[in-house]
Amino acid sequence: MSVMTPARRAAVVELLADLVRLPSVNQSPEQANRDRAEALVADYVETVLGELGMTVERREVAPGRPNLIGRWDGPAGLPPLTLEAHMDTVGVDEMTVPPFAAEIRGEVMVGRGTCDTKGSLAAFLMALRVAREEGWRFERPVQMVAAMGEETGCEGALALVAEGAELGWVVVGEPTSCEVVVAHKGALWLEVLAHGRSAHGSVPSAGRNAISLMARVLACLEEHWIPSLAAGRHELLGSPTVNVGLIEGGEKVNVVPARCRIELDHRVLPGNSAAEVLAELRGVLRAGLGDEAEMVEVRAIKPMFPGFALDPEAPLASRMLAAVRATGTSAEPRGVSYFSDAGPFAAAGWPTVVFGPGDIRQAHGPEEFVPLAELSRAVDVVVGLLATLRRDVRE
Repeated sequence: MSVMTPARRAAVVELLADLVRLPSVNQSPEQANRDRAEALVADYVETVLGELGMTVERREVAPGRPNLIGRWDGPAGLPPLTLEAHMDTVGVDEMTVPPFAAEIRGEVMVGRGTCDTKGSLAAFLMALRVAREEGWRFERPVQMVAAMGEETGCEGALALVAEGAELGWVVVGEPTSCEVVVAHKGALWLEVLAHGRSAHGSVPSAGRNAISLMARVLACLEEHWIPSLAAGRHELLGSPTVNVGLIEGGEKVNVVPARCRIELDHRVLPGNSAAEVLAELRGVLRAGLGDEAEMVEVRAIKPMFPGFALDPEAPLASRMLAAVRATGTSAEPRGVSYFSDAGPFAAAGWPTVVFGPGDIRQAHGPEEFVPLAELSRAVDVVVGLLATLRRDVRE
């Protein structure tokens, strides 16, 4: 049975509207640091957590850009349950709906962050409010983390891990259409640089064309490396993928280009390491290009964003799936191709799932929205999870 009375349905919509009306745009670390991107949302969430009777810790990762940790203490001996959602959003330049008006259009709310991922943040806060109103006490501590900097590389999550934060079981808020995600791919962003030798365009034989060399590199990737990735397959995630997302080369039409570079978005399976990927790719290029491979550099642009996979039979996953089914909806464990804060948390050893209202296809989009029915259902599911941790019913 749903805990979402008409008053509670209205309250979670109001919570989300308040969050959406507070801009928290994070397009780059430089812009976000300058604008203190999450500051307004952090102040609001800190107030809500205080009203829920949580002790609140504000951990600044950059000036004016904190992670918030709200906590209800519980008996010693069991690690906490942590609900986590990030406060930042992507930019709004391409939006075709008012980004910060939190307009209700029919059965959805539109605006930046409604789906990714202020909808999850509002649902988690509302679930905690329900537990507070019902007077529940829990067998373990319960925490709410509002994280900064997810959109530019999971900065807040990485900071929490580096600080040694105790997270226990973690539910990461992302738009999963209220399905339980127990696995996602990681991401390794690679740069491939082809070196040539410049010469006048009228005598191309006097130079070495780096763009032509890169064409052979791309052919090698398409014919050898990418097909080989199909051999590695995960039950929920499928195979690794590669996207050539950027290419740059040359300086003028009448100059033989001495340099060409591409950037690759390689989505990897849980357990893959950057060192393994780099060694494999370099080996493919040596085999396909021969001596020309000496004129090609491959490097990681930044550290790999880790994937994760949790056994669907693990206690957190099985309880989440049961909580979804209790709302009258079928539930199966899912995997997704994007990465999230779940990767760093799982890599640190904390059992983690991803869950929240909204469809990932709406995230970052020009008409971002979240269905209000999903917002309420997400509250029901999280309340269902919290109900499995009650100790007041056993005393």
